[in-house]
Amino acid sequence: MRLLTPVLSLLALTACAPAPALTSREAQAADAALLQAYWGRQQVGAMCSHRVLGRAGDTLYAWAVCENYQRVGAAWQAVAGMSSPVVIRLEPQPSVTFPGDGSRHESDIRRLFPERLHARALRHDAATVRQLQAQNQAKLGITAEPAPK
Repeated sequence: MRLLTPVLSLLALTACAPAPALTSREAQAADAALLQAYWGRQQVGAMCSHRVLGRAGDTLYAWAVCENYQRVGAAWQAVAGMSSPVVIRLEPQPSVTFPGDGSRHESDIRRLFPERLHARALRHDAATVRQLQAQNQAKLGITAEPAPK
């Protein structure tokens, strides 16, 4: 049991370790790849942001939020979007793999993501989604409305 305790402690630390930081070039390439993969082309009001869950070389395992905003009068309004775990390959050419929907979703995540990231990729984290939506809005220059009192 003495040998097992340090091993379990190391595994716990590894599972909770923060994802490595990306260079600004890598972050921009990842967002551009997401835009291309999800929307098919650049369009006004289309934004993607991501949070890296883990990394293996040039492969990022991330949670992404892509949204399309349109002008309604003087304001921007979200009209379409998605929130999903994704695999982003940065080299040689940036590309994105989305897990399937419905009955394929969980099995695809288990196939695409390393085992240590399965729980995080399978859990919908509302706080992360809100933060990524706020990043998308900031890219468009949308300021958050104050919360009602």
